[in-house]
Amino acid sequence: MELMIGQEIETSNFCDEFHQTYEHDLNEGLSDIEKTLFKGISHKGSRFSEFHEDHLHYPGVYVTDLEIRSLVLDSWTKLKGR
Repeated sequence: MELMIGQEIETSNFCDEFHQTYEHDLNEGLSDIEKTLFKGISHKGSRFSEFHEDHLHYPGVYVTDLEIRSLVLDSWTKLKGR
């Protein structure tokens, strides 16, 4: 998440890595808030498309770079504020 906030990782790579980590590698030890926030990021990340045509042809289906970045920043803020 820090790499995403610092714009040190491409959104498509972040979404792929986050999905792999959250859905396959994290099995336990998450707090309830982490579970909720991470599930949201993973779900939205699975709907990310960098292609403008996808957003034009299927409005509301795909998520943009800005939406992912905003969600990550919001989640990060919530995690740090607890």
